[in-house]
Amino acid sequence: MSIRRELEGALEELEIDLCPDDSMTPQTCIWRGAALPCVPTRNARTVEVDADGNEVIVDLSLIIRRRHFLNVSASDPTADSDTPTADQSVPLPVSGRLIEFPRGTTYRVITVTLSPDQSYVRLALADPGSGR
Repeated sequence: MSIRRELEGALEELEIDLCPDDSMTPQTCIWRGAALPCVPTRNARTVEVDADGNEVIVDLSLIIRRRHFLNVSASDPTADSDTPTADQSVPLPVSGRLIEFPRGTTYRVITVTLSPDQSYVRLALADPGSGR
């Protein structure tokens, strides 16, 4: 099994392990109308510079499996691949845009980082008013 598949499997297990109140429904964030399973963490609180050059405090980081963002390209799986693919064509989040959570909380995306093996995306998020 490849490292990428190992990481994807581990993230999927974490999504289930971190389900609120034994619901077996992973925590999600909403990007472009799509509810995406994610692993939230507050362990990466840092000060970063946003796209406008302002210092912002990163309040939250999200880890989202890359497969939720697959688009057609030469490097993506083909019809004869057994790699799972996204049901919707959701583009990667963009710095400066807002991402929502089901309970109505909104954060601004500060940075978007792909893992070296392309198995997940890390979003650094801040309060929408931070740094302005």
